[in-house]
Parts: sequence; C-alpha cells; structure tokens
Amino acid sequence: MIILPILKSLTIENYALYPSSTKSPFIAAFRPGGTAIIGVNGSGKTTLINICFRCLTGPFNLPSATSSGELGQVRPRAVPMISSEAKLFGNRVADGASNATATLRFSLGDAKVEVKRNLSDLSLVVMKVEEKTGRERIQIAVTDEKTFQEKLSDLIGVGAFFDVLIILTFLSFMQEDRRSLVWDATAQRQILRVLFLPIDEATEFATGQQEVIAADSAVRNTQYVLQRQEKHQKQAARHAKQIVDAEAERRLLATEAAALNEKLETAASERLKTDNSRHRARLDRLRAAESREHIVRDLEQIKMRALGEALGPSKETLKYILGHIVSDGECLVCGTKPSPVAPQIEKWVKQGKCPICGSEHRIGRGVLPITATIQKRIEELESKLELADQQIANADARIEEFQGKFLTADNDFQKLDNARLSLDTKIVAVLRRIPAERRAIGSRDTDVDALRRVLATERTRRTKAEKRFESMVTELGEQARKNQQEIERTFGEFSRIFLKERIDLLYQTTPGRVGQGGAIFEFPTFHLSMSGGSVAGQTVRESPLDVSRSQAEFIDLAFRMALMSVVSDAATLIVDAPEASLDFLFAERAGEQLAKFATSSAENRVIITSYLPSDHLLRTFLGGSKTAQERKAGIVNLIADAAPNAALREDRDKYEEFLAHVINGTRADGR
Repeated sequence: MIILPILKSLTIENYALYPSSTKSPFIAAFRPGGTAIIGVNGSGKTTLINICFRCLTGPFNLPSATSSGELGQVRPRAVPMISSEAKLFGNRVADGASNATATLRFSLGDAKVEVKRNLSDLSLVVMKVEEKTGRERIQIAVTDEKTFQEKLSDLIGVGAFFDVLIILTFLSFMQEDRRSLVWDATAQRQILRVLFLPIDEATEFATGQQEVIAADSAVRNTQYVLQRQEKHQKQAARHAKQIVDAEAERRLLATEAAALNEKLETAASERLKTDNSRHRARLDRLRAAESREHIVRDLEQIKMRALGEALGPSKETLKYILGHIVSDGECLVCGTKPSPVAPQIEKWVKQGKCPICGSEHRIGRGVLPITATIQKRIEELESKLELADQQIANADARIEEFQGKFLTADNDFQKLDNARLSLDTKIVAVLRRIPAERRAIGSRDTDVDALRRVLATERTRRTKAEKRFESMVTELGEQARKNQQEIERTFGEFSRIFLKERIDLLYQTTPGRVGQGGAIFEFPTFHLSMSGGSVAGQTVRESPLDVSRSQAEFIDLAFRMALMSVVSDAATLIVDAPEASLDFLFAERAGEQLAKFATSSAENRVIITSYLPSDHLLRTFLGGSKTAQERKAGIVNLIADAAPNAALREDRDKYEEFLAHVINGTRADGR
C-alpha cells in the first residue's frame, strides 16, 4: 500500500529571504484542511513550497526534468542536479544561504519524519525517523543521501527513489511548471505502475522497461555500424578490377530492392494511418452512442411525464400500458411489437390531446394540459436524438470507410513484403556466384557477415525482453481496471465542482513504445471526455489545448485528487497559485474544489499560494473555518514575514487591509 506524506510544518533558519528567520526560526505550520501561503509577487511564496519539495527530493530530479525525453523512453532513475542548479536557494540571497537550513516535518503512516537540509546546496544535514516496531517506537538518524533515499522509499512503500520522485512530481506537488498527468500517457504509465502494482512487480516493470530500451539501443547501434560497413563494402566492390555479370545483376537487384523498400515504407505508413483513423472513428461512435442513450432516457422520461399529466392520477394502469407503447413500441395486452398505433399515440401526447382518442382535453379531475415547456423539451430532445443518430451514422460510415482502406493497405503491404522476400532470395543466390577476387572485398564480406550475426542475436534478445515486458504491461492493465470505477467516480466528484460541463474519464489502452523501435505495447491510460456547445454529447479531449487553460489545470488537479483518494487514506496536496487566469466565479469554484479535497479526510492537507488577485478563492477555500482565529491559523503570512520589496513597502497598508478582510470573513469589495 502506498503511503503519501502528510506535511506538518516547515522551519527555516538564517535565510535572508525571510528576515525573521535570522533572529529566530521562521515556522510555517500546515494544519489539517487548508493552508494558504499569502504574499505579494516576489515575496517567496513559490520558494517556500519549493523548499518543501527539495527537502523531500534533495538535489535530484526525474530524467525528463532535465531533458526533452519522455518518461516512457528514459532509464528509470533519479538524476543528480548539477552543482549550479543545487544552489537555487542560495542564489536568491546575498550571502549564498551559507548558514541557512530548512527542516520539514511530516508523517508517513505511523512514522514521524524530520528532514533538515542546507539551503546553500540542498545537502542533507540529518533525517530523523521515529517509527513503531512491534510495541515500541524507535528513533533513527540518517546523514547520507543514499540511505535517506532508501529509507524514504521504504516508508512510502515503493521500490526505488525514482518512484518517490514520480509521486511527488505528479501527485503531491503542482508547481509552476505544471507537469500534466491526465494528458501525458507516459507519465500515467509510471504513476499507475507505482500506485497499483506491488513493490516487487513495480520494480520488475521498471527493470523490464529498461531491458527493452537497452536491447533496442543495441539493435539500433549495430544496425548503424552494419550500414556503414555495407557502404564500405559497396565502395570496395566498385573499385574491383574485374566485375562479373553476376555483380552487375546484383546491383540491378539492389536498385530494385531499394525501390521496393520505399514502397514498403509508404505502404506501412498508409496502413498505420488508416488503422489510427479506424480507431478514432470507433471511439467517436462509442461516445455518440453513449450520448444517444442519455438522450433516449431523458426523452422517455419526459414523454411519460406528459402522458401522466394527460391521463390524470386515477389511471395508473392505463398510463403503464400506454407508457410501454410510447417508450418500447410494445402492446402489453396483445404482445404486438411494434404496435401500429404507437406513432399516433406519441403524436397525440406531443400535441397535448387525449392519448386514447385524440380529442382536445377538458381540464379537470387531475388532468393537466401539456405545457409549452414540455413540448419544447420533447422537440429539443428529439432534435438532439436526430443529431446523435447522425453522428453515429457518420461514425459508422467512417468506420466502414477506414476498415476498407485498412484492408486495402494491409493487402498492399503483404504483397510488397512477399515480393521483397522473393527478391532477397534472388540476391542471396547472386551473391553466392560472386567470387571474392580481392582481399579487401573478402575482408569487408567477413565483417558484414559477423555484424549480421550479431544483429540477429540482438534482435532475438530484444524480442525476448519485449515478450517479458508485455506480460507486465498486461498485469498493470488488470490492476488499473480494478480501480477504474473508483477513480472515475472520485474524479467526477472533484471535477464537477469546478466545471459545469459534463466531464468523465474514459479508460482504454493506448499503443506506445518504450524505445525508439521494436514492439508496440498497449498501455493502460485514462482519457478525458467532455461535453461542448457545438456537438451532441461528449467528445474526447486529447490535449490540454482542447480546453481552456484554467479548465486544463483544474481537470488535471481533479485527476490527481482522485488518484490520491483511491490509493491512500490521507494525503497532502501543494498547489502554486491556483487562481491564476480565473475570473471571480471560477475562483470561487476552484476554492470549493480545493476545500473539498482538504476536508475529504481528517488528516488531508491542501497548501496553496496566493498573490491576492481577489478574495473569491480564499473565501471558499478557507470557508470551513468558522472564526477569524481559525482562518488566521490557516494562513502563512508573508506580507508580514517576507523581505519587503518595493510594492510591499509602498502599499503595505492596502495589502494588510485586504488580508484582514480575508481573516475576518468579510468581502474586500465592501459587499
């Protein structure tokens, strides 16, 4: 079971960015529920949460944090920061933070942990752990980075410090760089591995991935050397004094093979393209069909409501029989389906006439006329149903179109592949007729033959590694499916606070490689499905560019919240400047979303930073605090404790007045 860190407090000493820390320790306490770190721009809010992050990670990053490689194609290891990067806190103050330290206190299950680091270079001073062993509690102290990483990994419940960095980067901390999770398939691959596989299997998965990457790299390197040797071999052959007829024939066949290879590459590309189009069309049809089901249910309900109002309260049996005819087209009396009178009855219901004889209604005895609102709603739903049917028909047509194109492309590819095999046989036969007339040519032939044997061996090794890894990917998919419904349900609870559109997670496998070549694996992935104004139902949003910036941020936040809620009884979530780019209404909803997670468990903590663009988010985020004293306890006040910049020196009174409104629970705009 994964145990997520619960941050309790951060103590900073002798760091000039927070002047009070040079006289006495500056302590930021993180209570259960919500804590807001408040200050003007440049006052050290982001620095404060970065210090929390670096107390846990030390001077180490994920591989992709320092390169453009994807997490699915890098060696799963913690990468040391270069010395200049490790001085990020020292570079902010004049003395280089030479005597500055930071101490982070947190819990991991029953264990109480204290980590103290030098802010000048992130070096570890000491890690103190108090944990329960049997009936006793023992204390240990760690002073070297390697043992620290091993101990922290063990307390969290993972097999490697790389996995600790995955959890901190993609779950616990949402920092300025906003590393996306819901739209990053390779990041999801890693976080699902860490969260849902047992420690041994999660480690085996990471090892298996690295084996595939290493084997693929060996194949590509040998291919490069072989191609270079083959080029030299051809050059030597061209300079041979005697060229026999067989050699000329070989060159002709080689030219034919090159042309055929180009056609093969084009055919393979076309086959992949049509297969992707076919896959997309199937997914579009699935979403349209789900939308149609929702519309049909809504339409049936409103027709039954109209029928009930037309018949009155005393005709429940008749309402039940007519309801079946209208909704299912079946007559419960004679069993006829479809009933020939169903369309006429439905028409009368929509027109507000008697559903039995079609006469105009006389109002009374509990009989109500059908309202214009209901008629309009029926017409709207029928229009949406027609649009959904059209979308399904369009998707079916696309599926049929791309299925035909795929079969054609696949057939073309198979024909070309068979032709290439036949041509290879001819080339081998011709090569056997060419004498080794020159020592240079013979030497090249020997080198090339040896390289080909090595390449064949390496390809076999890669294939074996891929088969082993494929079984691990299958197991990860099974574990993800077991938790699918709970993740989707919890995501819905958090996301719908912020967004009023219909939004769901859609689980499916996504094809991908772990190296630059080799096999393609089907990795478990959660995709985002969301309604919009231009189409019926929901569509899959495959990129954060498919939604607004604020929507993307809080959708990803909801996904993190859902994962943490599913895998752990309690968690701490740290979010830097969540109200950026939000209007007042969305800021209030954002505060509600953060507050819901903060209070969903007694020990949960949410820590945010705010540069006070408005009080809307803070009012809802701290809304659970009933008194001014409680709200004040939930605020780390950098207006008072940070080194004052020009803005704070000039307008301190205004900032303090604004903060007083937040603490007292009054509106800053006077309303």
